[in-house]
Amino acid sequence: MRRVAAVARKKRWYRRPVGVATSAAVALVVIVGALGGGSERDSASSGERSGSTPTATATPDTRADVLARADEALAADDYRAVLAAVDGTDDLVDRYERKIARRLLRRARNRLRSSSERSAISHAQRSQDFHRFPEARTIAATARSRHAAEKRAARLASDRRMCDSGEREVVRFRGAAPAGCSGYAIEVAADRAREAAELEEADQLPDVSTNDGAGSDGAASGNWCGATRDGDGDGIWCEGR
Repeated sequence: MRRVAAVARKKRWYRRPVGVATSAAVALVVIVGALGGGSERDSASSGERSGSTPTATATPDTRADVLARADEALAADDYRAVLAAVDGTDDLVDRYERKIARRLLRRARNRLRSSSERSAISHAQRSQDFHRFPEARTIAATARSRHAAEKRAARLASDRRMCDSGEREVVRFRGAAPAGCSGYAIEVAADRAREAAELEEADQLPDVSTNDGAGSDGAASGNWCGATRDGDGDGIWCEGR
């Protein structure tokens, strides 16, 4: 019995309960460490892979770049692109709106000189969409007036071509206006109104005709004898008769 007890006391350490628990704990730590190290290596390698292609950052446009882009769009008459290029810069927006308005005004002026009234009106109105220069209203008003005058002249010319001599006599002597003679009827009415005004003005002028001495007026003036001059210049006519 003593020998058995001594052998039990001398049992190896890893077979003891404490030794078994310690061995299990060490094994667990080793396994966890191995797994953790692998994940760290994976994350490190993935980080290296992602770091191998850095993201490029956009460089902001300089003021010179913005101006160059706006001028290029202005030269191409792309006004939306002009305003998009200077968007967010208040002083540039106002400057380029004025530039666009002046550009359209020049074209409106040229169209008016070349008798293209409709195009002149269109360009002047578009100019006012960007900046309201007073000249734009003047050009548009002048173009409208000319366009209306041209339409009236064209209508009168058409009436003249369609109104023959017989129909013109109807207008002059009967006061009617056959189809195609409305312009001629207007001209005849204007001529008659002008003649009537001249006659009325003539009737209102004072009578400055000379009296020949006949009748009571001749007697009152002393020139009852028909003399043409006062003989001795004393103001007495027909003296001695």
